[in-house]
Amino acid sequence: LHRDHYDVLARAKVAELENIFRAKLGWLKGQIFSQVATPDVEESRDDAAAIKSEFYEKYLPRNRTPTLTTVQAELLRAKVRKERAHLDGERRLTASETQSLINEIPDAATIIARNIAEKLKNTRIIDETDNARVARIIANETSFKTFVKSCGGR
Repeated sequence: LHRDHYDVLARAKVAELENIFRAKLGWLKGQIFSQVATPDVEESRDDAAAIKSEFYEKYLPRNRTPTLTTVQAELLRAKVRKERAHLDGERRLTASETQSLINEIPDAATIIARNIAEKLKNTRIIDETDNARVARIIANETSFKTFVKSCGGR
């Protein structure tokens, strides 16, 4: 359509979309007509599943990719900041140095058990000398570990 046709189209208009639906229509149009013309790997290769599997194993290996809870990630950030303060200038932590820091972070069950024991100590339900022992007992309870893992804790 050319801009010379605007007046004719404006006079012929019988309805229009509300603003919210105009935005949705624009988004849908973009989804349809703005797609990149590159074929997906499934469309161009017979061995697409093998290619994807190899890629994920190379860059995201299951047995070596850590999954951290929010609390564990915060602990890791603090350890990395502390470690980087000791590094000279521009040098970054290596993968093995980072992995060592990750290995120092306690599992989620231990962190939660320590927090529970600390709360029990602060409310004087247990004595301060029992704090570490109670945390260990809670963290090693099989049903507690299972529950924490089911909630996404490592």
